[in-house]
Amino acid sequence: MLWFLAEHRMVADRQIAVLLDRPVRSLDARLKRLKEAGHLARFVGWGNARCCRILKPGLSAVGSELSPPKESSDGFRHDVGVAWLWLAAHRGSFGPLAEVIGERRLRSEDMVAPDRPCSVRLGGYDGFGKLKRHYPDLLLVDPQGRRVALELELSSKEVPRRDTILAGYGADRRLEGVVYFVEDSREGRGIGRCLRASAANMGVADRVHIRTLPPIQLEDGRLREIVPMRRARHGAASRSRGTEAAR
Repeated sequence: MLWFLAEHRMVADRQIAVLLDRPVRSLDARLKRLKEAGHLARFVGWGNARCCRILKPGLSAVGSELSPPKESSDGFRHDVGVAWLWLAAHRGSFGPLAEVIGERRLRSEDMVAPDRPCSVRLGGYDGFGKLKRHYPDLLLVDPQGRRVALELELSSKEVPRRDTILAGYGADRRLEGVVYFVEDSREGRGIGRCLRASAANMGVADRVHIRTLPPIQLEDGRLREIVPMRRARHGAASRSRGTEAAR
């Protein structure tokens, strides 16, 4: 549970229940003890969903070198969505995987080994004189070492920013490609069309894949999963582009 929390800025209690295959109500006593021990903070987020955020003692308890996530209500739906994608990846929805790496860990590894960055290089420098970089929401690594980036895109980016990121993905040959997930809504489908148009205009359509997901929302008082939670079959063959995500 603490390792799962360490990978994310925050997670919903419902997601912890899915991780452990247990009813949400059965977690209350355990989460209360972890809160009292200073391992995590509990709060109510968007849609009155009960959530947790790991604290420094919790990170130390599992030997994680990541820094504690900052307290923020911005991007709640995105953080929840990325946690569902992480769970789906671990349950085999994208095929056999050797590793699922979140943005927090990618940033941390770049600080440790800046000469071998995990980020996508965008070209040029920022206002601090550092190379401009972009981090995917998740990085999937299959048993053969092939890598696919996952992005959960819930809002439109300005065209120059979007084109710069897509150009970075197009040029980064360490990756098999990038899969953008958008919500199956009017806004989400519009975002998908913009991504497809930009990818085609820049000649990287073969490396940029768009998939739709149900909107991130509350259903019957609980957060609904945005990806089917099927488990991987033992011995399943890896897909030709590294994972099923790129198909």
